[in-house]
Order: sequence, then C-alpha cells, then structure tokens
Amino acid sequence: MLHKIAPEADLDGAVYIGIAKPKGSPVRQLFQPGLVPGTLLIWLTFFMSLLVFYLLSSWLPTVISSAGMTLKEASLMAMMLQLGGTAGALLIGALMDRINPHTVLGSFYVLAALFIALIGSSTASPWLLSAAVFGAGFCLAGSQVGVNALAAGYYPTASRATGVAWANAVGRSGSVLGSMFGGAILASGLGLPVAFAIVGIPVIVAGLSMFLKGRLAPQPTHHTAPEVSGGIDTAKPAFQH
Repeated sequence: MLHKIAPEADLDGAVYIGIAKPKGSPVRQLFQPGLVPGTLLIWLTFFMSLLVFYLLSSWLPTVISSAGMTLKEASLMAMMLQLGGTAGALLIGALMDRINPHTVLGSFYVLAALFIALIGSSTASPWLLSAAVFGAGFCLAGSQVGVNALAAGYYPTASRATGVAWANAVGRSGSVLGSMFGGAILASGLGLPVAFAIVGIPVIVAGLSMFLKGRLAPQPTHHTAPEVSGGIDTAKPAFQH
C-alpha cells in the first residue's frame, strides 16, 4: 500500500508502529496527571450547554404559541434554532482554526446567553423573536459542535473515543434535567423576560468554563504516543501543555 502511494520511497527495514491501548480503566486515563482540569471543565461545558439546548428545543414551541402565535407558526419559529446551529457550526469551526478555540467558544457562549435573554423580551415582535431564536441557535448549538471537536483534540489518541463519549454522556444528563428545568421555570410565574434571563445563566457558566480551560488546561501537544512494534509496548505517552 505504501509503495502505491510513494513508489520511489525506500521501505527496506520499515517497521509498523501503532497506538497501544492504555493499561487499566479507560475512564481512569481521562484523569491522569495533566488532564484532570481539562476533563472536568469539558464535562461542565457539555452539561450546561446541552441542558439549555434541550430546554429550548423542548419548550420554545409552547412558549411562542402562548404568546399568541399558532402552533404551526411557533414550530416554524422554533426551527430557526436548528438552522442557526447549522450556520453557527460552520463559522465557529472556521474561527477555531484561526483563533484560540477557547476564546472563540467562550465568547459565543456568552453571546448565546444574550440572545436567549432577548427571546423572552421579544415575543411581541415576530421578526425580532425570529432573529433572537436564530442567534441563540447560531451561538449555542454552533458552540456545542465546536466543543465536541475541542474535546476530541484534547485527549491522546488511545483515550480520545472514551473522552468524547464520557463528555457527551455527562452532557446528556444535562439535557434530561434541561427539560425538567424548563417546565419548572415556566410554571413559576416569573414572566418570560425573567425566565429566559435565568435560562441564559448556565450558558454563561459554559462560556466561563471554556475561558478557564484556556488558561488552566489548553490543548496538549502529544509529542509521543504509546507505540507498538510487534505487539510490544515500546514507548510512554508524553504530554506538554
């Protein structure tokens, strides 16, 4: 196969090197020295981000229809959340390639909180409400796609699947609580402006978590991965932060 790619290459004596599976519990590898702060902050971000995203996905049609729109109009309006997320993922991903990804994600999460607060204050104006929902999806759902990529790049190759899977599992627990949290807020009688301002708080926490991770646990450079030659572990993992 290598000769087909580079027929002129001298492959005499070539040795195949692969990635060794880490010893012990795969989850324990996420808490090895140097990875603990990043793991905890990634989990916190996933939890808060998915909590609010699923809260909005579950309750936006009900909230908007209660403001006087038909259920069809409310559903179409809520669809702007998903459309915004698709557009946001493209732009945020491009920015993460050019700027510090933690700064990009932290900034967009904070901006998402502002759009979420605006939703509660703009139900009287369909155009303003549509823009607020689109902006919330753009910043929140787009950032969630970005933090998935950031988590994948944070862990060494042998632990990458475990790291991303556990981050999503923690996030899914937040999504379950999000639907319950939304119902409790709407039943509290606080009014939509106050309710949506409260909903924006967890998103601010997610943004602060990304800013903090950028300072305490930036993406590591994996200079050396565990290597396998002939089934024998021949190298130790090394991480530089």
